[in-house]
Amino acid sequence: MNEKFDKRGNCIYEVLNGIECWREFDKRGNKIHSKCSDGYEEWNKYDNNDNRIHFIDSSNREYLKKANISRYRKYESWTEYDKNNNPIHFKNSNNDEEWYRFENGEETKITKKEFDKIKQEKEEEIEWKRKVSKRSYRFEIMDI
Repeated sequence: MNEKFDKRGNCIYEVLNGIECWREFDKRGNKIHSKCSDGYEEWNKYDNNDNRIHFIDSSNREYLKKANISRYRKYESWTEYDKNNNPIHFKNSNNDEEWYRFENGEETKITKKEFDKIKQEKEEEIEWKRKVSKRSYRFEIMDI
C-alpha cells in the first residue's frame, strides 16, 4: 500500500486494491475533496465547529458503468447541528429526512412535527428573553 501524507499528517494519496485516491484537506484538517482512479469523487463542507454540513459524491460512475447500471445519480446530504454540536436534522438526495432531540446526552429520533414544535418553543423562549432584556434595560435607564 502506497501512501503520502501532508505536513499535518493527513493522508493525501494512497493506493488501495489497485485504486489510487487523492485527497485535499482544509487548514483545520477536514477532508474537503477526494478523487479516486475508479471514478469516485466526493466533496465536503464544514461549519465553524468542524461539523460536516454538506456532502456530495459522484456515486462512482465508472463502477456503475462496469456493472452495466445506466442510471447515474449523485448522492448529496445536509446536516444541521445544535449549539452543542449534536446533529438535529439530516436530509439527503434519496428523500430521507430525520430529526433528532438530545436530552441528558441521549439521542432520540423524532418526527418533523415534534421538531417544529421544539423549534417554535425555543424561538418563543429566545424572543421572550429579548423582550424581558429590553424592558429591564429601559427600567435601568429610567431609574437613573
